[in-house]
Amino acid sequence: MKRRMLSVLVLTLALVVTASADDAKPKKKGERAGGKNAGVAQLLKPFEAVDLTEEQTAKIKALGKAMNEKSNAIREEAGVTQELMKKRAEAMKAARESGKKGKELAAEVDAKAGFSEAHVNAMKKVAELRQKFMQEAIAVLTAEQKEKLPARMKAAGKAEGKEKGKGKGKKKKEAE
Repeated sequence: MKRRMLSVLVLTLALVVTASADDAKPKKKGERAGGKNAGVAQLLKPFEAVDLTEEQTAKIKALGKAMNEKSNAIREEAGVTQELMKKRAEAMKAARESGKKGKELAAEVDAKAGFSEAHVNAMKKVAELRQKFMQEAIAVLTAEQKEKLPARMKAAGKAEGKEKGKGKGKKKKEAE
């Protein structure tokens, strides 16, 4: 009986040790920490300061998942690969360090990364999707939560055409 218990104990210990060894295996190069949902988790990061409710988190995750699916489809259709995205990120870093900004920065980055016009247009569509996502995600928040957002996120959440300088303004209307 003791011998049987000892063998069961040894087998159990062996299983536990091998299971924990499997957990400790380093991830392969290119594997993302969050797996398939890493992109959605990344989209939630800016909202950490506003203490989202479970319902708000679920809505924003759903919006983010839909946006990720659409943007991945756009990139895939245009032939924008992970390799191209990596080149673009490296080119962006180099161009920013050289002090370039705005359209000059974008043009240099796209040229250095080897982006075609189709690639550039696809990335513009993805940026528009991201802007729309931010507007919809911020719309889910309460007024108090919106106040807690960083300034750059508040600006991203404004509807297009309502930015400063886009309308006629009070003075021009009175002059007519």
